[in-house]
Amino acid sequence: VDVRELPVSNFDIDLSEYSAYDKDRVPFVVDVKAFFHIADTNVASNKVASFAELKSQLENVVQGAVRSILAKSKLEVIMEERSVFGQQFTESVNADLQNWGVASIKNIELMDVRDAAGSHVIKQIMAKRMSAIDKESRVEVAANNREAEEAELEAAKKIAVKRADTERE
Repeated sequence: VDVRELPVSNFDIDLSEYSAYDKDRVPFVVDVKAFFHIADTNVASNKVASFAELKSQLENVVQGAVRSILAKSKLEVIMEERSVFGQQFTESVNADLQNWGVASIKNIELMDVRDAAGSHVIKQIMAKRMSAIDKESRVEVAANNREAEEAELEAAKKIAVKRADTERE
């Protein structure tokens, strides 16, 4: 009799500081979290000898999905649409999960995206966005100040015209 102990509770797979590349081969690091449960214990117990082996295999499945999906997009898009990528990761692994007797509980989450060691691409993207926001703010403030000054001049002009008309009368 072979006995394999597998949990009936939910379990998670963490990819911490997983190195990835975008469409342009720009390196970055991601943290990904996935939640699973064993849907078919017979299938799962036939595929692996232990729960540790199952987790290891599932980690490889998640890594493959993350790597292939992120490599199809630019880093800026990845940063802006993290939830979309989580859904894509989940859809990509679901077929493989059935083969292992496992099911995902919710969408795989792309928790964090940051620069790889020695890279400053994300920092530069953030600096670019911050400078764009600063520019937009300064342009808006200048336009508002101009409109306010023009309104003040127009009001002063009307008062001067009214004063001159009153004096003439």
